[in-house]
Amino acid sequence: MAKVKTEEVLQTKPVVKATALLRKGTRAYIGIYGAAFQRAQMRFEQVKGATDGLFTDLVIRGTEIENRAVGMAKIAQIKTSDRFSAATDKVADLVPVAANSRVAELELEVAQLNAKISKLAKPAKKSAAKAKMTTEKTSKAA
Repeated sequence: MAKVKTEEVLQTKPVVKATALLRKGTRAYIGIYGAAFQRAQMRFEQVKGATDGLFTDLVIRGTEIENRAVGMAKIAQIKTSDRFSAATDKVADLVPVAANSRVAELELEVAQLNAKISKLAKPAKKSAAKAKMTTEKTSKAA
């Protein structure tokens, strides 16, 4: 029986050693994460202390830049509209305005001439009809 007990003890010792080593490894693993968390928390507090008010300062700077940009855009808009109106005035000076105003007069004159032509064309149709009638009468008489 002595042999059986020593074999059992020898077999259980490596199992106990492996379990103990596994527990130690797990504890070390948890300890590493705990230490990393503490260091990260410490760094976070340092950064937070250094950046308190930084966000509000950046917001103020951004507002100033936005206001300047809006002002510049309004000035550019005014300058552009002034330049556009000056350019259209120059073009209007080059194009004869009298020619544009005569278009209505010429359209009226064309309409009057068309009316005269249509009046003149109506008697021509009647005279052609009379000519047919006279030719028919004379041909019957002959």
